[in-house]
Amino acid sequence: MKKLSLLFVLSLFLLSYPVLAQLGITIDGERDAYWNTLTGPEDGHIFIPHNALIIGTDATCPDDVDLSALVWLGWDENYFYAYFEIQDDIILVNSPTKYENDGMELKFDPDPIQQSSAGVVGFRLTAWGADMADDPTGVDNLESGESADPSWVAVEGEDYARKEVAPDNSDFYGYNLEFRIPWTAISTASPEKTVDVAVGSYLGAAINILDNDATTRDNAIQWSAGLADAAWNDATQHGTLEFLADGKFNMILENSAGGSVVNADPSWYIPPAVNAVRADGQVASDFQLDQNYPNPFNPSTSIHFSVKNSGQVKLAIYDMLGREVRMLVNESLSQGSYDTSWDGRDNMGAIVPSGVYIYQIEAGDYKDSKKLSLIR
Repeated sequence: MKKLSLLFVLSLFLLSYPVLAQLGITIDGERDAYWNTLTGPEDGHIFIPHNALIIGTDATCPDDVDLSALVWLGWDENYFYAYFEIQDDIILVNSPTKYENDGMELKFDPDPIQQSSAGVVGFRLTAWGADMADDPTGVDNLESGESADPSWVAVEGEDYARKEVAPDNSDFYGYNLEFRIPWTAISTASPEKTVDVAVGSYLGAAINILDNDATTRDNAIQWSAGLADAAWNDATQHGTLEFLADGKFNMILENSAGGSVVNADPSWYIPPAVNAVRADGQVASDFQLDQNYPNPFNPSTSIHFSVKNSGQVKLAIYDMLGREVRMLVNESLSQGSYDTSWDGRDNMGAIVPSGVYIYQIEAGDYKDSKKLSLIR
């Protein structure tokens, strides 16, 4: 009987091992190979620019000098994983009031299907640890007082890590944060909410990056549907994370907790093209055509691309038979990064039917194409 029990337990472990090990993430504040497999919001990678402000007014500050962030998210059956690369020209942890210190906040709605505005659980990770803080009492290490499972206490080096980033480029300064949170801690008691950890399920979320250049919270930027500070306790302001296979999330800028809120600026959150400079108006060092977002889409979608050399650029939508549906760009462009959008209409202004379409860019000798899906 004992042998049979042991074999049963061992078989369960072997069956679950690929799920547990699939991400291969080491919590060390450095970008793991898995994070590099994520390419955009449709699989768990976003850029939060400085102009995605919920606190502050300095929207004109260049996003590659002051506050901006690249974010990667993942999951397995036991944990939610996240990795942040945050750019901030001044990093301070000088306040005993925790939300006035530099760092990141994650707000979760464990069960948006309940469609309740209440039941939000939050986690905060301060930029620096207690040993570097002006006031150690203001440092947060990922614990949450709102969770229905307060027994979990995050362990540094196991559950979270911080790393200062200061390359030779004097215009770049910032820090990395990497962490994991057990699903049991992402829960609320009143109303009772737990996460359905399965492909096809949903999780509400809002991501804040906090900026503290003086003695108060000067600026805060956010990924969410509502783009509002109220997301800290209002689930109807959250965006939606859809669980995908292979530990990925589809990051949707629409609320699924009973709210009708939709973020009107999805192109903000598309990560910069590889080798491209983030700030608008600056140059790109290579050609690049990114996957549209959102995808599938209705009624419109955004397309980001980069041009290495000045010259004529064409970007058009085609049906699966190769017939032109809509010409989006046909003009001479200078070197740089650009965004355009398609509203699901053809060149005559008529609404096209649901289906899979191809968008293709031509710029000199460079040509690339990708598929997109329109759902009516």
